[in-house]
Amino acid sequence: MTATRYRRFVRATGYYDAGLMLLFVLPGVVPWTLGLIARIDALLSLPGQVGSFEPFALFFVNMMAAITMAWAVARAHDPKPAYGFWDGVTRLLITALMIYYVAFLNVTAVLLAFAAVEVLLGSIQVKGYVELARRS
Repeated sequence: MTATRYRRFVRATGYYDAGLMLLFVLPGVVPWTLGLIARIDALLSLPGQVGSFEPFALFFVNMMAAITMAWAVARAHDPKPAYGFWDGVTRLLITALMIYYVAFLNVTAVLLAFAAVEVLLGSIQVKGYVELARRS
């Protein structure tokens, strides 16, 4: 992957994350988002559950989405290769957390669809960074 293509990819993941986080950063939208996930879970008869969120827990959902949104905008605005690397590492960590929650805490398997996207994007970013570093 060329440096220009890698930067474009990092920028694109920033835009993707910013768009996705809109569903979790706004307090009034999160219940709708969780309801949609619950409907998908029920429609597909997947194992696990979405559960309910008390206001205090929803605050942390909003707070983490706000942090993720800021990080996404930073990458979209200035897609430095190092940002792509650390975003990739973070995505792989989040994938591990998703799998843990599905496997051990009875969370809806809908998370596995998100995990598939995260592992794909994270792997591409880490691999791309390593390739660029070897050429330097």
